[in-house]
This record gives sequence, C-alpha cells and structure tokens, in this order.
Amino acid sequence: MVTLKDIARLSNVSIATVSRVLNEDKNFKVKEETRELILKVAKENNYKIKSQKKLEGPIESKFNKKLCLLTGVSNDTQLTNPYFIELWKNIKEEANRNDYFVDYCHLSLVNLENIKGKYDTYLIMGHIEFKQLKTILDYTDRIIFIGSSPPPTAFDSIRPNLNDGMKQIFDHINDLSIESLGFIGANAKRWTVEEDGDFVRNERYLLYRSLAEEEDLFDKANVINGQYGMDSGYKMMEQLIKKGNLADLYVVANDQIAVGAMKALKDNELRCPNDVRLISFDNSTLASYSTISITSLDLNMKDMAKSIFYLIDSRNEGRDFPIEVSVPCKLIIRESSSN
Repeated sequence: MVTLKDIARLSNVSIATVSRVLNEDKNFKVKEETRELILKVAKENNYKIKSQKKLEGPIESKFNKKLCLLTGVSNDTQLTNPYFIELWKNIKEEANRNDYFVDYCHLSLVNLENIKGKYDTYLIMGHIEFKQLKTILDYTDRIIFIGSSPPPTAFDSIRPNLNDGMKQIFDHINDLSIESLGFIGANAKRWTVEEDGDFVRNERYLLYRSLAEEEDLFDKANVINGQYGMDSGYKMMEQLIKKGNLADLYVVANDQIAVGAMKALKDNELRCPNDVRLISFDNSTLASYSTISITSLDLNMKDMAKSIFYLIDSRNEGRDFPIEVSVPCKLIIRESSSN
C-alpha cells in the first residue's frame, strides 16, 4: 500500500508538504507546479484521500479531448529549471484554450501498456531512449516530440531554431569586438528505466563550436562542461578563474548556470560585464531579475505550445507524414554583455 512517505519520495518533497497538499490545507503556500506534481503522483499510485474529487481533477471533466505529456526529466529538474516550468505552463494553458486536458505522466511512474489508447495525442518531452517508448511509438502516429529531435521521417517534433539563435548571438558578439571567447555548458542525460542513460551531446555547444571556428575564436581551453543548475555554474566559473586567463565573454548553456557563474565572479572580486561578459539561453525570469540582468536567447515557449495544436489539427485533417516545426528564437540583449 502506498504511503505518504512514498508520495513524498517520488515527488521529491517533504512528507509534511504532501500531507498538507493532499488534505487541501488552504493556509499552506506551495508552488502550483509542486501541488500538481504531488496530486499526479498520488493519482498514478492510487493513493486514497478524503477528497477524491481533487485527485480526479475538476478541470479534467470539462474537456472531452486528452493529451498525455510523457517525460523522463527528473522531478527536481522540472521544479527548479525555469525552462521546463515555463514550457509546461504554456502547454497546459494552450491545451485548455483548445479544449484539451493534459495528463502529466512521468516514465518512472507509469506502465506504458496501461495508457495505450487512452489519449488523443502523446507529447514527449526530454531526451528518452526510443526503446523505452516502443509501446507507444508502435501504436500510433499521434506523437509529438517537444524540444528534441527524433528521426524526422518518423514523428512530428517541435524545436526552437537554435541554429538561427546562435547566429544572432555571434552577430552580437561581433558588435562587441571580442578577442577571446569561451563556453560554459552541460550535457543532458537520456532517460532509461534499466540503467543510467548515456549523455546527449549539447546541441548548443556544437552550434557554438561551429560558429566560433568560423570566426577564428574557438579555444578548447575556454570550454567547460558540468551540470545544469546554479551550483554547477558557480563551480565551473570558479575553476575557470583559478586556471587564469579568463575569456572576454562566455556563452552559457542556460540562465541557471549563468546566475551561478555571475555569483562566482562577484565572490572573486570580478565584475560582469566589466571583466567578463555573459550570454545565456532560455530568457527565463532569472535573466531579467538577476542583479545584473542577463543577455539571453528567448526560445519562444508560447509559439512552441501553439505549434502542438497546429500539428494536431493538420493530422485531424488527414496529414499522414511527419513535420518538424522550427520555432524562431530572439536574442534579448541586457547588461551582462553590454559595453
């Protein structure tokens, strides 16, 4: 029998938080994303509470059409990484606007056989080994990968146009007359149920390297990889500082890493942008509300969410071939890369 402790472990929160959410404590303040995750984990594990109506979801009954968002992204990452928080928020809002209910399903909590045929379309988010999804992939062509690229001859997908986005970054770098350039990033891990998945090469780094080499600015000594998160950003920048010969500007894989890197600069009595400039990705709230606002590439989450229903509608109208939607990005220039 599933206990509160089990729900807390799967949701990566405290037992007290789980108890107060499931018992609908109106005086308890908690992020909506955390509340939804706890309710979903409880529902998937058939945990019974006093208000079963809450678990069944009052919103669900309003919609006849249902989407399943399948993800292997860790709960901790989804609750702390602004990219996933913003993307999930936009998907949910756009789905409800189009009269769809979105069911969140983490691959570690569901049996794919049990959800086969229960949804109009399956949305897949994060890097996942194909063999883990074989049950669904072999069953239907109503599959949309979001943020990652499956074989374009097989499935629909929606991705930000990072290729053009990186060109915007380098156009800005060229305006700054930079003499030395570096990259601070991380490789994502592919989800698999059997064992730790392999690492997926960071597309942002690969695009960076290609353009840096074209501009004769690539220096492998100025490249460092860690994990996504502020702590990792802080540690990577500290390593670069201790090594010496900092680059004039670093392209950073996401806003969380950039915030951590900026804190390391400050703690080592270095200033951004006076001593080191930073350009990041995602354009999350972290970028605009950081002490020094961060130049960041906006990945256009709203249009990514809207594109889901363009693909669904065209399938409903008879389209029988896959499409890859490339959503335009826009570089938002702020203090961290200014002159």
